[in-house]
Amino acid sequence: MEKKALNPLTDKRIIFAVILLLLFILRVSGLYQPILDIDESVFAEFANKLLLGSLPYSEVFDNKPPGTYYFFAAVFSIAGLSNILAVHAVTILVVFCTIAGLYHLVCVIYGSRTALLSAFWYVFLTHTYEPKYISTSGEILINLPLVLSVLCYFRGRRDDHFKIAWFSSAGFLLGSAVMINYKAGFCAILFILDTFIMRWLIQDRSARKFLHEASVLAVTGFSAIVPVVVVSAYFYHIGVLGNFINWGFLYNFRYIDSGAATYPLWKTAARTSYFFISTLPVWLVIVAYLLNNRSSVLKNKDTFMIFTWGWLSVSIMAALLGGRTYGHYFIQVAPPASVIAAQAANQLVERGVYRLLLKMSLALSVLITLVFFVSRISIDSTYRFINYDNWRAQPVFRSAADYVRENSGPGDRIYVWGWGTPVYIYSNRRCSSKVLIANYISGKSFGSSSDNRVTMDPSFLTSMREEFMNEFVLSPPELFLDTEKSGLYGYDHFPVKVFPALNDFITKNYRVEAEVQGIAIYRRIR
Repeated sequence: MEKKALNPLTDKRIIFAVILLLLFILRVSGLYQPILDIDESVFAEFANKLLLGSLPYSEVFDNKPPGTYYFFAAVFSIAGLSNILAVHAVTILVVFCTIAGLYHLVCVIYGSRTALLSAFWYVFLTHTYEPKYISTSGEILINLPLVLSVLCYFRGRRDDHFKIAWFSSAGFLLGSAVMINYKAGFCAILFILDTFIMRWLIQDRSARKFLHEASVLAVTGFSAIVPVVVVSAYFYHIGVLGNFINWGFLYNFRYIDSGAATYPLWKTAARTSYFFISTLPVWLVIVAYLLNNRSSVLKNKDTFMIFTWGWLSVSIMAALLGGRTYGHYFIQVAPPASVIAAQAANQLVERGVYRLLLKMSLALSVLITLVFFVSRISIDSTYRFINYDNWRAQPVFRSAADYVRENSGPGDRIYVWGWGTPVYIYSNRRCSSKVLIANYISGKSFGSSSDNRVTMDPSFLTSMREEFMNEFVLSPPELFLDTEKSGLYGYDHFPVKVFPALNDFITKNYRVEAEVQGIAIYRRIR
């Protein structure tokens, strides 16, 4: 029997092999550049301390949910402490699995051509904006459980068998995403709207239908609580539940408020506009589709597409929350935007309209992706070339870390005043304190180098300083690094003097030993 020739546009083995190869190429810079974004160094040091026995949110502190820290810790437990290159390699697989899940979701509903287009758009949307956009962040990690959650939910809608299992899985995956990044919780709105608005209020208002949809929502909702309960029970068991609630959850409301208070509207608008400009081909296709379907858009009965539009809306809302609008916040927008753009492109192709625009959009997507790929070959050089804020940070931190490594032992601990967490990773010396980033004790606003005000909540700042000094006096680090003179991350306006108790302790118990590119290095007096 003659073998049937493989079609590269429909054969999943070929499609997935090409996607994996493409992801490897586009993300290869993360396999030789350890820290792509400074947040990675925070996740890494948190994970290091977890693996060395520190209790989360009690003996090592940061404000995000635990999922990302434990992801880093899982990789480090196999690849070794501070091995961020290994994290980047695993992240490639996470992105690949996300695309595979997205492809399967769209293929089941719209067919293989739309699924292939959605994969293409997702690759594009997650490799633009800025060089450090491909770093490992909570946003790129939550896309996998969110995509799988939507996939399970709609499989439950379409399949007559195992409905409870599908809806339970959808809820569990949604809850898991929330434990990686709280903004995933916005997606819970979608399941509520789909069950009670789309399925009951619009389609069938009977009591029987209401009870059915209520049961679907109940199964999905209660399953979503399971990961939260499991994590909370574990933290209760190890005695840190109160710390987690206070610092790992409630503090985030202060974080949002401080962003809204310190970030000017023009900066929020500029960053948001830049996202849409750097991903312009996707929005051109979507707008062209909307213009071609002006009369039928509001009459659309495609429940999955309506769900996806809602998904896009809440994802954009989550990205804008707090006003900081960091680049990686917009990664959450990629799954719904890629699906909408894929279906839009497919519909335009079938109708034979806007062909030139489609070709231009595809060509522009390739060009933009290529430009950002080139920019990532040497991220330090790119940031220096465009005079990016704090472009000197990584080279300076590496130099300081080299000095620390050469002038201290593997068991010595250090502390960096400023946002100097990369020093811990480059030097492979552990942070002496639970407070990894000095912003929590200096009062400086996150992400702003020009705002010289103390914006931290006074009660929180006082509490953190008391805990920090108790720990610091009891177990002082061998080396103390002060980034004030370097000016990195605005710490030229936040000298150690803003924290009088710490300043007095350093003055009495440490001596200046060296200065490396603006970072003063103090050694403890024996």
